[in-house]
Amino acid sequence: MNEIDILILESFPVQVNVVATGNLPDGCTTVDQILQKQEGTEFRITITTERPADTTCTEALVPFEQAIPLDVVGLKAGVYTVTVNGVSDTFEL
Repeated sequence: MNEIDILILESFPVQVNVVATGNLPDGCTTVDQILQKQEGTEFRITITTERPADTTCTEALVPFEQAIPLDVVGLKAGVYTVTVNGVSDTFEL
């Protein structure tokens, strides 16, 4: 994971998306699961990858971008922290 951007959409109710960008290690690796957990004012997101066994792949890094909607409906106003695979940022509702 290289970086994350937090986008607060001008909508009602408010919508918040996290855009995670980074590089996959080769041409065969893909995003497998996106796990999201919210506790208090912290969102923890884990992006896992998978790679088929016994496959010949390009050795070049493959850039990826993944948009992840956060479930912010009903949350109180305040500052929230988002961490995606160790990269953190904050936003304010």
